Amino acid sequence: MNGVLLFAVQEDIVNFSKPKVNYIELAEYCATQVDKHLDVPVSLVTNISINSKKFDKIIKCNLHSRQTKKIAGEKILWLNFDRCKSWKFTPYKNTLVLDTDFIVKNNTLKNVFDCSNDLLINKTYVDINDRSDNTVERLVPHGIDMYWATVFYFTKNKKTKTFFDLVEHIQNNWYYYRMLYSISNRKFRNDFAFSIAIHILSGYTSTDWPCELPDPLISSFDNDQVFNIDNLQGDFLVNTKNMNTHIMNKVALTELLNA
Repeated sequence: MNGVLLFAVQEDIVNFSKPKVNYIELAEYCATQVDKHLDVPVSLVTNISINSKKFDKIIKCNLHSRQTKKIAGEKILWLNFDRCKSWKFTPYKNTLVLDTDFIVKNNTLKNVFDCSNDLLINKTYVDINDRSDNTVERLVPHGIDMYWATVFYFTKNKKTKTFFDLVEHIQNNWYYYRMLYSISNRKFRNDFAFSIAIHILSGYTSTDWPCELPDPLISSFDNDQVFNIDNLQGDFLVNTKNMNTHIMNKVALTELLNA
C-alpha cells in the first residue's frame, strides 16, 4: 500500500565510467536512508539495467530528451522528464516521491502515509543560509505560487491522475505554457509544471489544495560546498544533522558517496 518512488535516469554508465553525477549511487544512498528512517519499501524508475538489493522493484523507463545544467561550475546532463509519470509507474497505492539528492534524516515524512490528503507538496522553501531569493515563492515576479516537486506525496485516485496527466500535457507543450506564464527560462522544470497544473486545477485562483508536507523544503544551492551529509557551506557553514535536506550540489554529493 505505501512506498517511496525514486527516479535515476542518466546516460549509460558503461560509456561514462565516472559520471560527474551518478544518479544510481544517489538513489541507493537515498533508499538506505528511507529504510533507516521511514521503514517503507523503495522502488526505482531508471533507464539503466542494474541489479540492486536496495530496491523493492526496479521499473525500466526510456531515456527521453536531454538537457543540461551547470552545478558547481560543471556542465552535467539533467534528465528530468519522467516525474509526470509517477502515477503510472508507482506500484503503491500511497506514494512518496523523492529527488535522489534529498537526504532523509528523520521520520517526519512517515506521517504522510496516515493522512487523508490525496496530494501533499512543499510550498514553503527554506535556504540553509537564509539567503533571500525572490524566485523561491513565485515562478516569476508577480506570477503564480511556486510549488516544489523535490518531495511530494499522492494517493492514487481520479483527481491525482488528472493532475499528473495535466503535468505531462504541460511538459509536452512546454513552449506554449512557458510563454503563457511569462517564464524566461527555456529549460523544462518539474517545479514549474507542477505549479502551473495546480494553478489550472484550482480554477486559476489561490487554493488550499494541495496541502503542504509536514516540514518545509530545507535546501542548499547547487554551488554550496558539501563537507559531509550534515555539514554544508554556502555563505557560512551550517550543520543540518537530523534535518531532511535537499543537497543541490549533486557533483559534490556523488564525490562524497564515492569517497
